[in-house]
Amino acid sequence: MMANHKLAKAIADMGFYEFRRQLEYKSQLYGSKLLIVELNPLLQKQLLCDSAW
Repeated sequence: MMANHKLAKAIADMGFYEFRRQLEYKSQLYGSKLLIVELNPLLQKQLLCDSAW
């Protein structure tokens, strides 16, 4: 998302909850499937630690 600064700013401005809510609404409206993947906190912590090296 950082490569597209306008998109990143728009998402930051409206917040991730609102972004997710709109994605869910639009996917239902157009008959699309939206797959939401929740990160495991332990995995997220490990990813952050691995990126520090």
